[in-house]
Amino acid sequence: MSDELSQVVAAEYRSLDALKTRIHAHRHHSERADDVQQTVLDHSDLNPAHDVLDAGCGTGDFLRSLTATGHTGRLVGLDSSESAVQAVGRLAGVEAVLGDAAALPFPNTSFDRVFARHMLYHVADPAAALESFHRVLRAGGKAIVTVNHEHTLPNVMTLVREEVRNALGTPESTGLNGVHSDNIAPLMKQAFGNARLVRIDNALVFDRPDQLIPFAVAVLSPCGMPADSPAKPAVIDQIATRIHEWFRTHEAPWRDPKGYALCISNREPTPSS
Repeated sequence: MSDELSQVVAAEYRSLDALKTRIHAHRHHSERADDVQQTVLDHSDLNPAHDVLDAGCGTGDFLRSLTATGHTGRLVGLDSSESAVQAVGRLAGVEAVLGDAAALPFPNTSFDRVFARHMLYHVADPAAALESFHRVLRAGGKAIVTVNHEHTLPNVMTLVREEVRNALGTPESTGLNGVHSDNIAPLMKQAFGNARLVRIDNALVFDRPDQLIPFAVAVLSPCGMPADSPAKPAVIDQIATRIHEWFRTHEAPWRDPKGYALCISNREPTPSS
């Protein structure tokens, strides 16, 4: 990973609190039920005996759900965040590995499934990461990747970016590389020779300021606000003021369009595999 991007991502995920806040919002404030983990599984053809790599394992919820259903194959969670690796390391029956998705520390053909949920846009070289996924998959294996739509959640993201810009002038790096649902399929086809895209469209809906404000604060880093910036408290206050004002002058709810795509690629058998 490039130094700048890796530093931003490391700072963002030094604590998993913001990630947990975002996950909570998507689970409880989506216009239609939004279970990303189940949607991913529905498109994975996962067998309980499959060896699984969860690249960018985050809080470990996905791997926890697999252990709860009696998965018997190998389960490995990899992340560049030490906090994430520590969280996953507490799960019984799961291997936790600190590492870079673009240089996976596993032998060739180690896994039957590679899942990369909402993480590829944090990798400095996404093409290298996809090649790495291809390398560690066995013949007939699948890579299942999810990424957001390019302009997901335009209302809250615009509000937060405006306040970050007002405070910093020029926002810092966002820790994002520009991979989204409109360009993921060509990237995966380049690595695997095939790709199937499934788009999921939805919205976040907030009825009260106290529901929206924590989510807005949780997207400060993707909007260019360093986690340790001395301007952060004032920016949070201004975000809260603007959100309260919006609810005072508009009819609730606050509705923000969102969406993501699943892209599924198969590791085709070769004479050498």
